Amino acid sequence: MLRSVFAALVLAAPASAAPPPGPAAAAPLPPGALARYGPYQADVWKTWFEPDGRVVGLTRADELLDLACGQRLPLPPDVRDRDGRTERETYRGSGGGWWPVESRSGRVAVRGPEGFGPAVNIGYQLYGARLAVNHDRTLLVAQVDEWGDVEREPRPRTFILFHDLRANRPLFRVEEAEIDYRGLALTPDDRAAVTAHRDGRIVIWETATGKPRATYRCDVPQWYVSVSPDGRTAATCARAGSSLVHVWDLRGAAKRPEGKTWATAWAELGSPDAAVGWRAVGVYAASPADALPALRVAMAARRTPDPARVRALVADLDAPTFAAREAASAELADVIDRVATDLRAVSAPSPEARRRIDALLAKAGEPSPDTLRIVRAVEAVEWVGTADARTLLAEWAAAADPRLKAEAAAALARLRAK
Repeated sequence: MLRSVFAALVLAAPASAAPPPGPAAAAPLPPGALARYGPYQADVWKTWFEPDGRVVGLTRADELLDLACGQRLPLPPDVRDRDGRTERETYRGSGGGWWPVESRSGRVAVRGPEGFGPAVNIGYQLYGARLAVNHDRTLLVAQVDEWGDVEREPRPRTFILFHDLRANRPLFRVEEAEIDYRGLALTPDDRAAVTAHRDGRIVIWETATGKPRATYRCDVPQWYVSVSPDGRTAATCARAGSSLVHVWDLRGAAKRPEGKTWATAWAELGSPDAAVGWRAVGVYAASPADALPALRVAMAARRTPDPARVRALVADLDAPTFAAREAASAELADVIDRVATDLRAVSAPSPEARRRIDALLAKAGEPSPDTLRIVRAVEAVEWVGTADARTLLAEWAAAADPRLKAEAAAALARLRAK
């Protein structure tokens, strides 16, 4: 409601010209940047995207600007509360209306339409300006400052935490340079987190792996990330003194390199390297006419492990030939996050089999290649977004595989909402 009221105010109000951009606006853009706005007479310290895609910025002089054209806009009376400046509400998540509320004791409660959910003690002190929660309130992404011996380490160790709120367990912990004020946001599909750092980097993290898809670099410290409603771009403010705003490309170009086969692209969808997996998503998105049939065939050919198959593969871990043992290990590793419970329950037929099972279980906390292929294949089809893509997502949303069914149904719902 507030968004619609604000949009009406913007459309109805007369606009006056802001100071013309300075010479910095004409300088070459850093890699990954689509646009640069400013500088302005007063620093822009907050940005957000309007539903129509316009980027607006709030200056320290309490001026609201349409950054693309430099026009001043009326400042709605609710802008401070709506954008989270008050203590009453902290940082908005990825656009779905969920507000994480944190306390210095490390307890996190998330508010949805029905009110506050139960508080979860994640064991770390958090700051509301550097955290975000996904739409279904199961994933927390936050910067954590961990203090050791203050005399020996005058500054805390800083890391990015990906935390499962439903199970209350950490998923990934990534040692990282410090994020600045409100320098973290999730994309609307919750598949990526964007962070702005004091060393000038903009990092796009894959939430499925906790690893970077892409890293961009700017020559000035960055802060305050906002993501567009379609998830294609993000805007960041520069630190005080430069008054610049950059708009970054979160998606990149979809392209299929010459000679890239669908078999190779399918294998790369399961890569533990988020950057490799993201490029494979782009390969499929670049050639939808050929990619959609290829994905339909590849997904149908997946083996869904059942207890009988797991027992047969465990027996093969003790096969007389090295090739057979390696093949069994590889097949189990491809779906390890889905067969870990079965593997823990089996009795190893030999020390060799036990060694291999233990090595497989050591990776059970990470998403398997099979899971990553599901997540990224659905993302590629959603990126295509055509009628044929929606048909394929509808097929997958009716699949027996629970992960494929859930991912496809969520993607289809987002496409229908556009």
